[in-house]
Amino acid sequence: MRTVYIDELFLLNLAADYILLYGAAQTSAAHYSRLRLLAGAAFGGLYAVAAYLLPAAGSLPAKLVSAAVMLLAAFGYVSRRLFLRRAAALAVYSAIMGGAAYALSLAMGADARGGMIYAPWTLRAAILASAAAVGAVSIASRGSSRQRESGSVRIRLTLGGRTAEFSALRDSGNTLRDPLDGSPVLVVEVDALAPLFPPETLRLLRSPFPADVMEKLPPEVKWRLLPFVTAAGSRLAPAFRPDSAEADGRKIHILAAVCREPLGAFPALIGEIEGERRETREHLEKAS
Repeated sequence: MRTVYIDELFLLNLAADYILLYGAAQTSAAHYSRLRLLAGAAFGGLYAVAAYLLPAAGSLPAKLVSAAVMLLAAFGYVSRRLFLRRAAALAVYSAIMGGAAYALSLAMGADARGGMIYAPWTLRAAILASAAAVGAVSIASRGSSRQRESGSVRIRLTLGGRTAEFSALRDSGNTLRDPLDGSPVLVVEVDALAPLFPPETLRLLRSPFPADVMEKLPPEVKWRLLPFVTAAGSRLAPAFRPDSAEADGRKIHILAAVCREPLGAFPALIGEIEGERRETREHLEKAS
């Protein structure tokens, strides 16, 4: 019977779970703290030990609960949609890594019990393999999104002492302007604004009838309804002016329109920023 060292089992699964959570963060464009990723991975390592010692703990319901706790420990809870997006990314990475690790481990004479794998690797080999996997995940996730990110900008909004940061897609089709001063309009998903508003306000912003909830929104924020047209037709969106806004570290003057529907790979869309419009116009004038 093979001797299983609990510390190696824990460290190996800790490293594997960290890689999975890191991949989920990269793929879902989530903000993350390495310390929180480590906390989630540590729980995963402890669960792996428990599942090895107690086969009943390796049941499918227990695995699902363990995965949910890992995600909550690593990222917290913002909304059901964002949680499911991260869960889907974690599941995909788990399937890929699990299949490869299972084949490799069995080829090396691994012991498997309760769905947990223990391979007779040295700690140094495990660390090197984990480092290589982290690098592969990073390169793959960044490489697959490089084209998208080249057309993106990092947005930082501040409101009432709170700050939200997220990536916005530069969308040439977004020609929305504030009808009062002509400043560009940032269209942003509700979930991306979670750091700025309490849960009750976020719930109101998800309402399909924005005109009915305007009076219930926080009065300290100057809200107004902004009409705009999409492929789905005309609609109204709650909009507000943040205390300050930055795009890639440069201060900008924008109006933020809240969208209750998913926008795609990025949680926000923005057209030409005022400074960029001026530079483009000057360039065209010089060229002519």
